[in-house]
Parts: sequence; C-alpha cells; structure tokens
Amino acid sequence: MCLSATNALAADSKLLADRLGAGQLDTGFYVAGLKVVPIVEMTLKHDSNITRAERNPISSYIGIFKPVLDITGGNEINFLNFNYTFERGVYTSSRNDSYTDNFVKLTKHNEPSSRAMFEVTATYSKSHDARGTTYTGIVTGFDTPDKWHETAAKAKFSYGSKKATGRIVLDGGYAVKRYDNHRTLTVARDMNTSDVGAIFYYGAAERLSALVEGRLETFNYTLPGSQLDSNQITLYTGLAWEATGKTTGTVKVGWQGKKMKLNSVPSGSYLSWDVSIKWEPLTYSTWMLKSGFRSIESDGTGSFTKVMDVNLDWNHQWSKRLSQTVKASIRRDTFVGSLRRDNYRAAGISFNYDMASWLGVGAGYSYSRRDSNATNAGYTQSIITLALIGAM
Repeated sequence: MCLSATNALAADSKLLADRLGAGQLDTGFYVAGLKVVPIVEMTLKHDSNITRAERNPISSYIGIFKPVLDITGGNEINFLNFNYTFERGVYTSSRNDSYTDNFVKLTKHNEPSSRAMFEVTATYSKSHDARGTTYTGIVTGFDTPDKWHETAAKAKFSYGSKKATGRIVLDGGYAVKRYDNHRTLTVARDMNTSDVGAIFYYGAAERLSALVEGRLETFNYTLPGSQLDSNQITLYTGLAWEATGKTTGTVKVGWQGKKMKLNSVPSGSYLSWDVSIKWEPLTYSTWMLKSGFRSIESDGTGSFTKVMDVNLDWNHQWSKRLSQTVKASIRRDTFVGSLRRDNYRAAGISFNYDMASWLGVGAGYSYSRRDSNATNAGYTQSIITLALIGAM
C-alpha cells in the first residue's frame, strides 16, 4: 500500500508485487537465458473525492488494469533488466478522468569487483496528474487530467565494501519533462532537471558508519521569462547502521539552500533532515519511521514549497500467507513567498493474502485530509480498495 498526504491509495498487493520483483517467489520462465516475469494487477477502488474538492466532492468507482512485463538477463551481481508497465484506469462516474499510462525502465547493474558497483538506469514515462493534485484542476475548471511525458537517466557508482573503513557513493541524473495538454497553464511547468551527489561513509564501529553527503540540483523551466529557475544545495552529516540489535536506519541532518536565479523571487536556506529507521522486534513484525524536511517545486503558489513530514508504517505477517500494513502520516507545507500553509493527515490499513506463490489478493481502506488557509484548498478523502495480482 502506498499512502501519502496528497495521494492516499487504500490498499493493493504491493507486498506481493515487491516480492515478485525481487525474485523471492518462484514465478517466471526462461527464454534464451532471459528470465521473463509477466505480472497482472487488477484493482477496484471507491474514491469519495476524486478531485480533492473542498465542496461538492465527486465520488467514483475506479477500475485499474495494470500488466507488467519484467525481463532480466545475467545474474544477481551483473545483470540487465527491462521493465514495462501499462496502466489503464477507468472512472465510472467521471469518464473524463480516465487515463492510460505507460512506463519503461532499463537498468544495467555491474559489480566488477567486491568493492566496486556501477548502475545506469534510463526511464521513459507517459503519465498524468489526476485532477486536484495540481493547481490546473482547481482554479481553471479543466475537466480532464494534466498529461505529460518524461525522459530520464541516472547513474550511480560506489567504491568500498560495506565492511570497509571508508566507502564513497557517487550519483547523478538528468530529466526532461513536458506537458501535453492544458497548455495555457502547463507550459509553465515544462522543465529540465539535473542533480549530482556524493556520500562518504566512514566506519566508526562494526555495522555503524558516520556519513557526509552533498547534493546539487538544478531546475530549469523552458518557458521564457520563468521566475522559477533555481539551484538547490543540500549538505548532510549523520549516521547509518545495519542490524544493530533489531534496528537499521539512517539519520541525516544538515542544511538546504534554495537559490532562485532571479533576485526578485524569494529564496531560502533552512535546517533540513532525512530520517529512516526500521525496527524489527520480531522476525514477522516490522516498524518503519521516516521523516524529512526539504523543498519541492512550486505548483502555482509561491516560489517553492518547504515540506515537513512524518510517516509511520507497521507491517505484520500474521501467517505464511496473510500480512497486514498500517500507515499513518502527517505533513506540513509552507509556501515560500506566500502566506499559504497546508496541513495534511492520512492513515490507512490494508491486508494482503497470498493465495499461491503466483497469486495474491489485497483489500484496505485509507483516509486523508488537508486543512489550508487558502480558499477552496482543503479536502477530505477516503478510499476503499480491492486488488488481485498474479504472475506467470
């Protein structure tokens, strides 16, 4: 189940899907030395507020058909993976909100030695922003989703084993995103983004490392005269540990600065953090705490948005076949250059049952709410979901 403050998905069979993708289930077949895993997911949802409206919400049943083709060649250390996902969603009470998405991902992973790792990923996405998730669906009366396509590439290199005193991880990426409709407003959101980062780990003790991280991100909007072009720098220091008792995690605290390229547009610098802690009191029960303070790009209000969130998940395996996921989150958005403030709360529960090694079902419920001091920006939303996922 994927639950966030702005997009609460009640339940699906994601736990089974993750296990399928990780090769933990005996599925798939071989063709000319390639492992082929076809996956099909079918979901029925009832959404009480499909456009996240403050007044007169539209409710609808949503049927989603999602086939996935995953092909891998090589072994666990050196491999090439191709993944294609097709997703068709049909809204029974609002046909204009129906969508068709396509995602292609190609990954090349190599470990030339026990210390070195290199991975390159290329993706192509042709997708949409559901109405109510962006300002175009709120202030303009558009009755269809915003459609967009994106091409992206990422590379990652690490040197040093996890048991070594020192280890360095380098990564970088570039993405080109363009909107395909509602061009009177979405033309302002066409953008090119790039990022480069480095993390150095120093083994302070067994299974405990101190770290230093630096990252530079560049956001270039293609609309001539755009006021949103910016550079963003993030500097962290912190600790990372693995299997210390029953706890694994990373705690990073530091500084983030957002410098707008036009001096007339508000910039900012602030304390930032990124926390991820996993606690496993039992082999069949896991708690995950995540929290962060960071900036995201503007979606029509202010020069950018500062986001603080806390997410708590509990995964419990009641039996070999039955598992449960409970999620809760809070989030606060501060719009720099504007008086607007948004507060989110969300919670959900889902159950997943593996009927066989290749077939699973899921069911669940989620609730989310946004309170805002901006006019017509608050909403409440509840989603009930039934899902079926299978792999050959």
